[in-house]
Amino acid sequence: MSSTKKVCVFFVIMFFICGSFASTLAQYYPLSQNTLTSYVNYSGAGYIWPSGSNLFYYGETVTVKAYTYSGYVFDGWYLNGVYQGKLSTISLTMTEDYTLYAVFSQKTSSLVINCNPSDGGTTIPSSGIWNYTGGSVTVTQIPAQGNTFNGWYLDGIYQGLGTSITVNMNQDHQLTAFFSGSGTINPSPTPTPVPTPIPQPNLPTPTLSFYCASSPSTAGFYVKLNGALAYNGTGISGTGVTFSYSATGGATWHDLAYVITGDDGNFSAVWMPSASGNYVIRGTWFSDGVYSGVTNTMNFSVAPNSQNDMFSVSSNSTLSSLSFDSATSRLSFSVSGETGTTGYVQACIPKTLLADTSKLQVSLDGQEIPYHTFTQGETWIITIEYTHSTHSVVMALGSSATPTPTQTPTSNPTSNPTTNPTSNPTSNPTATSTPDPTTTITSSPTPTETTQTPNPTTNFFGYLNENPLLIGAIVGIIATALFVIPVVYTVKRKKK
Repeated sequence: MSSTKKVCVFFVIMFFICGSFASTLAQYYPLSQNTLTSYVNYSGAGYIWPSGSNLFYYGETVTVKAYTYSGYVFDGWYLNGVYQGKLSTISLTMTEDYTLYAVFSQKTSSLVINCNPSDGGTTIPSSGIWNYTGGSVTVTQIPAQGNTFNGWYLDGIYQGLGTSITVNMNQDHQLTAFFSGSGTINPSPTPTPVPTPIPQPNLPTPTLSFYCASSPSTAGFYVKLNGALAYNGTGISGTGVTFSYSATGGATWHDLAYVITGDDGNFSAVWMPSASGNYVIRGTWFSDGVYSGVTNTMNFSVAPNSQNDMFSVSSNSTLSSLSFDSATSRLSFSVSGETGTTGYVQACIPKTLLADTSKLQVSLDGQEIPYHTFTQGETWIITIEYTHSTHSVVMALGSSATPTPTQTPTSNPTSNPTTNPTSNPTSNPTATSTPDPTTTITSSPTPTETTQTPNPTTNFFGYLNENPLLIGAIVGIIATALFVIPVVYTVKRKKK
């Protein structure tokens, strides 16, 4: 066999030997990995994914998500002993070994008690926000002199005429005691002003957004507040948001609800206003030391028609002159705000009056404008946007003109106003009718969480670790070259 053939055979043999050896080493001894060890402090309160001790490639980004069981809240992450905040997910870049703790605790649930009207009677415990850690609480009603008790509503659902009611505090609740009569009325206590959180200039500011969806009838009328507390699109979980309302343009405030955010930062509350008219609704979240406190306000106006249908409008604009003309099927109102800023309106219209949104026509100062439609139970939510000044808005429910809607029937609107209301409501509320015991609220379904295994980041070392044969080939070529070059050189010297 010639020298050249011998060199080729030697090259092939060395390539496979070195490649196989290097591939085996790469499988059992991967390059540059770090350990992430993840724990929960209370296994019965929730879980995280991924959990336990896991190896990840250097430079890989790993996302860990916390899931909370009913009756508990997520209190935050501790990375190598340092608090990292209460976002439901945390992302880590694996440049070293990490120990991550997810801390849970038993949930403190709030019970918001209201009397409707506020001077129609009292309760024990009294009206206000009461916090409980599990268990149950019994609330007793006491009508004012000359008044009668008309029933309990728990989260908007009629519960009967009993002297007392027992509430299981496994979640947040809103309880309303309804009274009626014309006897001597006790004066209402002066409401306690709700403090406004002071923004922390060195802390990131989250977003507090919410919208209102009202029921379609004066009987058992309620308003459902849905929203979320988030930072950069990730929910801040297990934290309390306080809601209050004012019927005096912000001069005095009343407790509306105190809600604990879920794993995704979402929340929901039910409010049963005792009167139609104009309100200001305010949501407040106080700083937890990681994120700055935040507040958001919304103007809300509600009015019935002669057939006891209810219309409501929520906006970051000042609202006035809300009315419905039954003869022409037109809902009209005025909006105003700081010139040059963006305004929005979300109007709730009963489906009994608007079965088909294709017949809806919305105009701003007489000019037809596009709108979005959403469905919420027996109500349509119509959303429009505009540039602030003073405008007249008309929603014609039976127009034959060609509409310009954008329909999204399965989604909920999100309110992220660019400005706060620019002035106070211009009218005080007027009384509404006694609630209908047959009226109930259908809760929105809770989405099912799914878990996902994080994908490896395609960095250089991670790619090599995922492809041990490639490592073998590279090492085989290098090793073979180191052997072949001296052999070829030696053969050439002998020929000379």
